Parts: sequence; C-alpha cells; structure tokens
Amino acid sequence: MSGDRVPFTANPEDGVHVSGFIERDSQGVAVITSLTVSCTTDTHMGKLLRRLKLSEMVQQSAALLPPVTEYVTPTGPATGGRQMLSDGLLRQVAEAYLREAAPGQPPGAVGRVASEFGRPEETVRKWVARARERGWLGPSRKGRRGAEPGPRLTA
Repeated sequence: MSGDRVPFTANPEDGVHVSGFIERDSQGVAVITSLTVSCTTDTHMGKLLRRLKLSEMVQQSAALLPPVTEYVTPTGPATGGRQMLSDGLLRQVAEAYLREAAPGQPPGAVGRVASEFGRPEETVRKWVARARERGWLGPSRKGRRGAEPGPRLTA
C-alpha cells in the first residue's frame, strides 16, 4: 500500500452510516482497507450489506486520495504494422470514458464511448487500455468498472 491512508464516510440511506479508510495499493488502484457499517434502523444486516454499493463508495472516496503522480513509460518490443494511437486521441478517449464511467452513470460506459467515436466496442476497449498504459487513465482492477484520471491527464 502507498501509505496515504485517508478516512471516508458515507450515508447511503437513512439510518445507515459507513466509515472506513481508503488508500492506493502498489499498482495505484484505490482500495478500501477498513470498513465499518452501523445501522440505527430495524434492518437485517445481511440485506443491508447486499444493498451497499462499495464500488461507488470507492470511486467517490478515491477523489480524497492524492492523484497517481508517477508515469512509467512502457518498454518492450515494437509492435508490427499498425500506427501508434496519438496522444490527442487517447486524451479524448480518456475524457469521454471518465465522463461515462462516473458514479451514478449506468453500466455500459465503453458502449456509449464507442457510439460517440463511431467505432466498435472492442476497438474502444483497446483504446481505453492504451490510455491506461500511457498514463491518461489511472490503473484499474480487473472486473471493476470506473476510472480515475491518470497522471498525464491531471498534469
């Protein structure tokens, strides 16, 4: 973990209070490291825990963390015949993806970005991955939606 442990609180519904700590792991991904849930209503705790949207809490609380500031230029063999994606395009893709994957937006961010750019979803999914690799988007966790600006976008 990065050492920047930040407290957060949330009140997802009446009578429920959530608090804990969030920090970045070794890859720069925001993770909840401690969580306390209290309920003052007569609600079954199991049902309450299933209703909590922890991924949204992580996304909202990640704004409290210092941004990822290190950008490591990827190294490796050059790829064959395809043109490199321009930084201008990757910046536009990153900005569109951040807008569409923001808390409160419905699932399907890649599909909406694909419609905006007039490209297939699989192409846009690869563009989002390239934007992450080049620092326009922050790191992600497999199977989790959402995004944070990368160091090049916040600079």
